Amino acid sequence: MSMIRFICTLASASFLLALSSLPTQAQTRNVDALQKANQGTVGLVSGQFGSTALNFASDMAEVLDDFETFQTRLIVKLGKGTGQNVADLLFLKGTDIAIVQTDVLDHIRRNKIYNNIDGLLRYVTKLHDKEIHLVTSDDISDISELNGKVVNLGPQQSGSFITGSLLLGLSGIESDIRLDTASVALRKLLEGQIDAAVIVDGKPSALLSNLPEGHSLHLLPITNEFMAEKYRAASFDSSDYPKLVDEGVSVPTLAVETVLAIYNWRPDNKRYPTAAKFIDSFFDKLPQLQSGDFHPKWQSVDIYADVDGWKRFSAATAWLDKNPIKPDEPEVDPLRVQFEAFLQSTQPNTEWSPEQKDLLFNQFRDWQKQNSQ
Repeated sequence: MSMIRFICTLASASFLLALSSLPTQAQTRNVDALQKANQGTVGLVSGQFGSTALNFASDMAEVLDDFETFQTRLIVKLGKGTGQNVADLLFLKGTDIAIVQTDVLDHIRRNKIYNNIDGLLRYVTKLHDKEIHLVTSDDISDISELNGKVVNLGPQQSGSFITGSLLLGLSGIESDIRLDTASVALRKLLEGQIDAAVIVDGKPSALLSNLPEGHSLHLLPITNEFMAEKYRAASFDSSDYPKLVDEGVSVPTLAVETVLAIYNWRPDNKRYPTAAKFIDSFFDKLPQLQSGDFHPKWQSVDIYADVDGWKRFSAATAWLDKNPIKPDEPEVDPLRVQFEAFLQSTQPNTEWSPEQKDLLFNQFRDWQKQNSQ
């Protein structure tokens, strides 16, 4: 082999060796990016398009997503109703948390849908209330008039169906039930194809806030005493729905609580640390969500509130134990401060009982009032 051929062969071999190393370097970078992108990923099933639950989920993603350390990344998924959200939480890969109505547990137990549901689900915190909107044409003035009428409750796995079915059942109403989505039902209601629709969503619902001018719909009062035992009292006024409620009118209704539900991961499961990091970040950043820059219903979220019929996830309990509610400090009375300073300077060696101090202070305050007139 000539020297020139040898040099060319050596150069070619070196070039091929360099090329062979490039995919390995690229693959290493890809693996690092893959691991980083997934290390803090939490899948959240929210609500349908236009729902308060979807707005909440979007707000959470905006505040919690961390693209510097990738400790927390929220993947928001559109929900198909509170019943389906539970099914997704139990069985859909990549789903860790879901926004669901609290009455879904009673529904599952009553209908024996899943075994050991109380052992499988936990809650992180109570979220917002969802009001029951019973929307009808103006010629219907009482829920009893829906007997025999066409009423849409929504898909069978939806919260509207679960709560609406109970409402009609406890009210003794037998209606011709439809299972369309809320948006389709509202269109049919406006066109006169159905008589009423039950829409369970947090007020103000985007769907009901954009009604056309000159429509003939209104919100029917809900005052069922049996429902009131299970749900919270609520109301609508013109500030909620100026196109549905007249100025100065309050329409009574009921509301169902929602929770941020989570699969009951065991502490030794590899998903548990990720869930715990998410909860810590969520609770730490809740003040930002309640700053007024996000959905108004964030103002009512109380992470310390217990939820009847539900058990809290252990990582959430651990955070709350480390961050107990701080008692409100009593307001300082400037006059009382002056009085304490006076006693200390004039009677430094006298021990006063609390009762004696209170009596002297009241006399001092009365004297101050008389001399300030």
